[in-house]
Amino acid sequence: MKKVIVALTLGGVQTARKLQNDFDCPIYTLEKYSCSPQVLSMPTSLKSFIGVLFNEYQEIILIMSCGIAVRMIAPYLKSKKNDPAVVVMDEAGRHVISLLSGHIGGANRLAGRIAGMTNGEAVITTASDVQGIEAVDMLAGRLHLGIADWEKVKAVTAVLVNGGTVGVISPLMKDLNLGKGYQLLWEKESLKSDALLYIGNQYSTELKECNLPSTQLWIRNMVLGIGCRKGIDFKYLEHAISEFLQEHQYSFYSLGAIATVDIKKEEPAIVQLAEKWKIPLQIVTRQQIASVEHQFTGSDFVRKTIGVGCVCEPAAYLSSGSGKQMVSKTIRKHMTLSLYEATEVSRAGE
Repeated sequence: MKKVIVALTLGGVQTARKLQNDFDCPIYTLEKYSCSPQVLSMPTSLKSFIGVLFNEYQEIILIMSCGIAVRMIAPYLKSKKNDPAVVVMDEAGRHVISLLSGHIGGANRLAGRIAGMTNGEAVITTASDVQGIEAVDMLAGRLHLGIADWEKVKAVTAVLVNGGTVGVISPLMKDLNLGKGYQLLWEKESLKSDALLYIGNQYSTELKECNLPSTQLWIRNMVLGIGCRKGIDFKYLEHAISEFLQEHQYSFYSLGAIATVDIKKEEPAIVQLAEKWKIPLQIVTRQQIASVEHQFTGSDFVRKTIGVGCVCEPAAYLSSGSGKQMVSKTIRKHMTLSLYEATEVSRAGE
């Protein structure tokens, strides 16, 4: 995580330097306190500079009063999915406050770490943390799971915070380390809980039939293999792939990686898709494909064009660690698609 520290007093700069030894991050302050190459002067006003930091850093440490910090960050708040972690602390480090994005951004964890370094007190106000409960979004972060519906995640977490039990169904992750309020269930036991959480890589039929607060966390262990014509339109590519995933009960939240051949590594539509969906793009060389293409049905036209006879299946197969084929080569206009399940839940996208 990229960190940055902003301090407004000389004492704050001295505390920031102590943190810098462990965090290896830049420090910014007022020009009059910028006394060394390790402590930089803010190039603009504090309010404008905070906007720059919001776009460039995932963790922001503000050594200033809480009131100033709140006023400075207010214009740049978007959502808990996108906001960076913001921690505010006094210049002595006695009180370290998790101010913004405590769960998914990691501000609660960061505040605790800083308090340990300054012999101070971490101030955490999220209800689940106060009660020693792992909120659903924190569980998702720990297990590297995808979240599609944040409102439903909040509703299930509310059940936990109010003393209820959340039943967990997870066909693919059976050895889960679940904390207070969670109970691993067999499918038929779901109605005994106050809420239901499904962890999987396909849409859940259990949730469709559930009248309780419920949500799904997505295991991101699927690899999407893509072969396509040069210059393919991005909107068409995205729409076709979305339909393909939906047809087979998958979501782009299931994807740990998108895989294609080296000759397509700069194909604009594929690159744009990976960036928009925030999914790693894995490139497989034609030499790698040549070593396994005998396992797949190829095309003489494709072989004549790029030197190997197939792309989507071997690319996904290799990127998944020789994983399990879930959807064989599917032909769409100007593209071919396939889906493989990685050999390990954590493998896709590594």
